[in-house]
Amino acid sequence: MVSYPDLLMTIDGSLYLQPAADGQGLYNLFGSAANTSAIPLLTNNPTGTGSWTGWTITTSLVGDLPAMFARDDSTGALYYYSPTDMVDLATDFINPPNTPITVTPLQLATSGWSAATYPIIQAADIGTAGTPGIWGISPTGTVTAAVLNGTALDMGASGPLTADSHTWPLDDVSTSTSSAAIPVTGATDTAGNPTAVNLTPYPAGASSATWDLSDPSFPSDVHFTGGSEVLTTSAPEAVPLNANFTVSAWVKPTTNDTTVLSQNGASDSAMMLSATPSGWQFCLNNQSGTAWSFDSIIGGNVDLGTWAHVTATYTQATGVMNLYVDNVYVATGTHAHSTTNDGTGNLQLGGNLHGGVNAGFFSGGMADVETWGAVLPPAQPYSPASFHQSVTATRILDTRNSGKLHNTAGITAGGSTVAADAVTQLNIAGDSVTPSTTGSPAAIPSTVTAVAIDVTATNETENGFVTAYADGTQRPLTSSTNYTSDDTVTGYQIVPVGTDGKIDLYNGSTGTTALIVDLTGYFVSDPTGTFSGDQTYTPLPTAVRALDTDTSTGLAATNLSTANGNLTSTGAVAANSSFNLQITGSNNIPSTATAVAVNLTTVGEGGIGYLEAYATGAAPTTLSSLTYGSSAIASMAADVPIGTGGQITISNNSNVTDVIADITGYYTPVGSGTSGEMYHAVSPTRLVDTRNGTGSSNGKASTVGADGTYVISQADTQQITTAADSTLVTMLTSADSTATGLFVAYPTGTIAPGTSNINWASGESISNLALTPVGTGSNAGQIAVYNSSTGTTDLIVDCSGYFA
Repeated sequence: MVSYPDLLMTIDGSLYLQPAADGQGLYNLFGSAANTSAIPLLTNNPTGTGSWTGWTITTSLVGDLPAMFARDDSTGALYYYSPTDMVDLATDFINPPNTPITVTPLQLATSGWSAATYPIIQAADIGTAGTPGIWGISPTGTVTAAVLNGTALDMGASGPLTADSHTWPLDDVSTSTSSAAIPVTGATDTAGNPTAVNLTPYPAGASSATWDLSDPSFPSDVHFTGGSEVLTTSAPEAVPLNANFTVSAWVKPTTNDTTVLSQNGASDSAMMLSATPSGWQFCLNNQSGTAWSFDSIIGGNVDLGTWAHVTATYTQATGVMNLYVDNVYVATGTHAHSTTNDGTGNLQLGGNLHGGVNAGFFSGGMADVETWGAVLPPAQPYSPASFHQSVTATRILDTRNSGKLHNTAGITAGGSTVAADAVTQLNIAGDSVTPSTTGSPAAIPSTVTAVAIDVTATNETENGFVTAYADGTQRPLTSSTNYTSDDTVTGYQIVPVGTDGKIDLYNGSTGTTALIVDLTGYFVSDPTGTFSGDQTYTPLPTAVRALDTDTSTGLAATNLSTANGNLTSTGAVAANSSFNLQITGSNNIPSTATAVAVNLTTVGEGGIGYLEAYATGAAPTTLSSLTYGSSAIASMAADVPIGTGGQITISNNSNVTDVIADITGYYTPVGSGTSGEMYHAVSPTRLVDTRNGTGSSNGKASTVGADGTYVISQADTQQITTAADSTLVTMLTSADSTATGLFVAYPTGTIAPGTSNINWASGESISNLALTPVGTGSNAGQIAVYNSSTGTTDLIVDCSGYFA
């Protein structure tokens, strides 16, 4: 059964609810209260006296129910009606009780939201976290946003509204009574900022480009046949190439080596976006548009006959070119930027300019082409909220062992058999697991959305990295486990799972390697509460150091013996020994906690070895939570079930080492009295790269200085989510460091905790996962990363999801 949205409105000074008729956007409206079937909700405005004349309302869905903000246009007073309030008002009319229901809205502001200040106000629960937001747009286009936090508004930063420069929806003809193909004679620029530049066929009168009204993905799009025709703008320089810009298009190519869009230089294209056998390609001419010579980046897969959303951005200050396919970051590079615009010719769809002649004619469908005079990476689409399920660590892949290849195919067991530049597909849904809570699924459900895994690379023949991502999606230009040849490196990560229940592991190397994957937990969509053991996550207000055996900074011996089981003094932990670490009952972690997010670090190792962390009382699995080398600091995040007495056990294998444990948050069962955050998976997205200026406030590349702090901006975190009080799942990478050091990630506006997220040696390239809440209030959406080092380092931040 299809349902349609109802309409809230004011008529003759009263508030009404108009149920929808049988169709999207159809309502029985007749202009006055006397001639409508609308349901009267309120005759008095939120102050309790007076009509609704001079008030503006805006609504948001919270869950599946409406909430409403009401603004006094003259005074700027702002009120909020909760979903409960709105249901009570409707119920009072439809099924009136003996005593009328009284609804008192929450007053959020006495002034500041007037129609003169914000002619336009809008509301939405964008992060679907149950915390609706409202934003106002000033007469000059400045946007100010706020999020409802309990009974008050958290005001966010203000900024200009970024409007697209040009938009060609390519839907000018959407209906036809004829079965014959309809040639495209023109296409309208619906944005036209500052001036509309419509599209017309070139050569004039060409008719090979036609309107396609049959594709279910778009009501109308343009079909190119690969003939000698392009659609060209009515005026030159639609995209100023000597400034920041973004171009995007929906494209369904049927052949490769064709150009989607380009902008002409003197004799050759100055900018091109193309489909090639090697992937999608973004090019900028490095010879002032006078020769066929380009700075190019290429990435992603071109799937012929399939729609793809392709976005290219250029940052003029640094010359950084970025490419995104289906919202996934797939390629980056640089172009020798110039203050002179070398591409002042017309923009054209469906071909390029080569030696003064049009070429590279496109074949396939095209829709929704847009340009902006700003760098606008695509925002990640919303993903369903998921619960955490805690399990005993389970090995689901070991390419060295033929008995551990049942979840994959195409690999021969051996010491180093994962080929260079190869993708290993790994099944997740249906895998057998041992749940750490009674009654939880013994096999991973088909509704799994993400998986927590330890990925180990060993027996490598060359340096490289592993990228883990959802099967069936574009491979992101991110890494999660970096390795050097003939080493053993383990990295913890939370990986989105494809709709087919699988993930992919890409070996980014010119050499071979062996891969080992241990599953430590997973996330599942369970809106009806089918599965026992569903858990939510609660971040600690500030990360805490629960253990440090290092004699130079160790905890007092009394604390060790009292809180940490078998340890009785500071100093290195003996080889092949284990101890218990108390989790619940300290650091504000409740007794109902069932798993903990902990970052383990080893210092002063006596040789090669590994730590294993597991629930106290459970049998050890001999699977590593952290591998370490000789005399090198190592750190890794972990997702560990809590066992007997509210403790976890840490086992040190092979060599003596000091151990540090930092706690960032914990998981509790649904219904345990703790209201935590749920997980949302997104495609791995690069937020920061100081090597090329990605994420920089000034667009310039610059290392993080000694004892310096890098602030990840709200604009960058909002690529992932706009939810207030969210916790981002980020992969932090240190590269090209000039001294030993560590990163500490924490909410901007708070004091940096005495913990660490990643430790490195000078010159080392190393990554680790961090679960970091964003700042609030004037620091809304921001994350600070502190470089505790006497040297500089580059910082790379990739995000694969968030809790909200």
